[in-house]
Amino acid sequence: MNLSRIFCALLSLVLMGIYSGHATELAYISGVELGDVESEAFTLNSDQTVTINSVALRHDKFGDQSTAWILNSETREVVWRVRDAKKVDRTSKTVEYEDEIDLDAGAYELYLGVSENRWSGDHNVFSLLKMVIHSTGIDDWDDIIEVLEVTVSAPDGRSDGRNSLRRVQEILAKDAIVSITGVGDSESHAGAFKLDRDMDVNIYAIGELKRKGSYDSAWLVDLDSGKTVWELAYRKSERAGGAKKNRQFNDTVHLKAGRYAAQYLSDDSHSWPDFNLAPPYDPMAWGITVRPAAKSDLASASPIDYDDPLKQNAFVKLTRMRDNMHRSEGFTLAEPTDVRIFAVGEGKKREMYDYGWIVNARTLKTVWEMEYRDTKHAGGNEKNRLFDDVVRLDAGSYIVHFATDGSHSYRDWNLPAPFYKDKWGITLIAANGDGDLSKISEYDPDDDENILVRIADADDHEFRSRSFTLDRDQSVGIYAVGEGTRREMSDYAWIEDADGDTVWEMTYRKTRHAGGARKNRQVRTKLDLDAGEYEVFYVTDGSHSYRRWNADPPFDQGSWGIMVSSID
Repeated sequence: MNLSRIFCALLSLVLMGIYSGHATELAYISGVELGDVESEAFTLNSDQTVTINSVALRHDKFGDQSTAWILNSETREVVWRVRDAKKVDRTSKTVEYEDEIDLDAGAYELYLGVSENRWSGDHNVFSLLKMVIHSTGIDDWDDIIEVLEVTVSAPDGRSDGRNSLRRVQEILAKDAIVSITGVGDSESHAGAFKLDRDMDVNIYAIGELKRKGSYDSAWLVDLDSGKTVWELAYRKSERAGGAKKNRQFNDTVHLKAGRYAAQYLSDDSHSWPDFNLAPPYDPMAWGITVRPAAKSDLASASPIDYDDPLKQNAFVKLTRMRDNMHRSEGFTLAEPTDVRIFAVGEGKKREMYDYGWIVNARTLKTVWEMEYRDTKHAGGNEKNRLFDDVVRLDAGSYIVHFATDGSHSYRDWNLPAPFYKDKWGITLIAANGDGDLSKISEYDPDDDENILVRIADADDHEFRSRSFTLDRDQSVGIYAVGEGTRREMSDYAWIEDADGDTVWEMTYRKTRHAGGARKNRQVRTKLDLDAGEYEVFYVTDGSHSYRRWNADPPFDQGSWGIMVSSID
């Protein structure tokens, strides 16, 4: 055998072995500025061992102010993060890492982020004190963070260059029926879809949440019933990496066949690409993506055009409410109806300041009220609150009210405004899917033959009276609201018969608290009267009346006065 040929063959095998083991740089990031997150994409052609080199700020001194990690592009799972890497060297402010991990063939994304806030990690009092001490005297963070970097090398792969929002959005939109991602500050988005049959869907949503409330909101609404069927909530979410307030939901939800809208609402800070604390591990996915859990269900799910029911099916609109306003509107339901209530108002510390409520027009009993515990964040400042749900109302007539206090309202916000600025107030929508309003009509209490007397919206220094006649002995309902202190009434009502004798009077002991200031009093009672003529009186003093409140108004402001109605 020719020895020279044997030698050449052996040399070729050795060189091939050396080449096959050579690691090629697939991704490299450096020069990230404060408050930014950069990303590079790369692909592994086969299962192999990957080498990662990084320089990061010391976590024991600066928390998560700088962090690096790798995502699997398809599963969106974190496959490596710098905090878990092997340290090879350190300085007073940085740590050098060198790590090796085994990864499957596929596409990946390398990230490096530097938060503007150095207090963004999980710390106790002692670690925070240590960070303060070690960071004292640091005047130019640019000189420190310019050395931060991360490199990924592997024998068999390719660099896909800078990882862009568009690329990630395309990945997330694959097989999705709705994908709203890369959401920025103060944005609102919605996408609708139809399911031809019952199925499980995967919901992947990321937003800013804390235990005390949501700053970014994501939810699914059944367009046929108007009901919220899923919502991104703190207790049903998990850490999304980075700052504690980054939360995510990535799980399946069972939905019935029908039409749905996925909605996402962000506040005025901490979203893609401007995170004010450490970003989540999947920062460009900030938003919501919905896809069938099983690919076999794709043929039974499809996106549809989104027609905002707030514009299409609304039958009451008390919106664009300004300071110190009270408005009301009546409606009649010919049959029991599901009504979607969309109300935006001001509330904090478990109390509402701008709010709506609905009363039965005959009895004036409250059938629904906007309570803080039933609201969610409406964007902007946390005190902007949103109620969006469906309420079942019986056939009958109703009056919708909305009242505001003296600050923070439409076009006069004293803190960041909600996203739904022009919806500040209350909107009622037919929640029957097809927007059929044929069973809903307007209601005017002055045209209601069952209301015998109505004196409302009483002002200061008023003396008002109305008369009514009963053709037979019967019972009447009385509802009155007025001012009373120290066991005496200042604004009150009474009823006299044809002889001028008082048959009923609103006394303090007959009343109970009407909400707001303690002096707001109300009475709701039944009175048996003989056939005959009667006169109803209402009198007020010189202060604290409708729209002239010198203390917190009652819950039912528009009823400051008296109503007498036939109840049999």
